[in-house]
Amino acid sequence: MARRTSKPDAKKPAGGRPRLYESAEEFAAKVEAYFNSEEGQQFPTLSGLSVFMDFSDRESFSKYADYGDQFSRTVNKTRMRIEAHRHRALIAKDTFTPGIIFDLKNNHGWKDKQEVEVTGNLAALLAERRKRRS
Repeated sequence: MARRTSKPDAKKPAGGRPRLYESAEEFAAKVEAYFNSEEGQQFPTLSGLSVFMDFSDRESFSKYADYGDQFSRTVNKTRMRIEAHRHRALIAKDTFTPGIIFDLKNNHGWKDKQEVEVTGNLAALLAERRKRRS
């Protein structure tokens, strides 16, 4: 069977699908249009935004952060706007709190934090253990 080899000078064609949004301004304008839409004002979500922007998954939106500072700023600000909405909803009395907490933990990096204070004499404890082993 003959083996195929490519020329070392041959340029590899650019692969993948072209970006939906070439300019950071167009990208930011579409995000703003989502937040001005009824869905975006009522209960904005990253998946809802992704559908609105014609992406096939949420990660496609997030990948735009790698396309430069302006894109990255829009992606980060968008995530903060959605998180701020959840934060406000968490404080409101008429919302399903466990659902909001779940979203904040799983999509916005929130964590339950427990602080444990340990008291005692570590040196005395270690000396006692050494004494027992002897």
